[in-house]
Amino acid sequence: HCWEVEVGNKTKWDVGVLKESINRKGIINVSPEEGFWAVALRNGHEYSACTTAWTRLWLKRKPQRVRVELDYDRGEVAFFDPTDMTPIYTFRDTFSERLFPYFSPCVNEDGRNPGALRICPGKVSIQIG
Repeated sequence: HCWEVEVGNKTKWDVGVLKESINRKGIINVSPEEGFWAVALRNGHEYSACTTAWTRLWLKRKPQRVRVELDYDRGEVAFFDPTDMTPIYTFRDTFSERLFPYFSPCVNEDGRNPGALRICPGKVSIQIG
């Protein structure tokens, strides 16, 4: 399964997958231990993989879109800049329940994080013969 999320020029967001049974009440810690496999942007330029202690990522450019690729059977969630398929980060784990796309546009604090995240339509091609 794969999809692309348009993140545009937002200054803060999370994108990834989550397991069906996550805790939806109280403070949510985005990490694999809590059922989230995601990457995040904070402060407009600080990219991180949402590991137990978040892992800082150094990207060459600010992606306008993030591609998420889930291979459930292989236990991988991979993130790419779809412009040139530059890898951003790959999680490797064992999944034991249903997973769903996870998107958080985060809070628009005093107008500093306007806009929405947008799931981009997929490109479908069929080859015959």
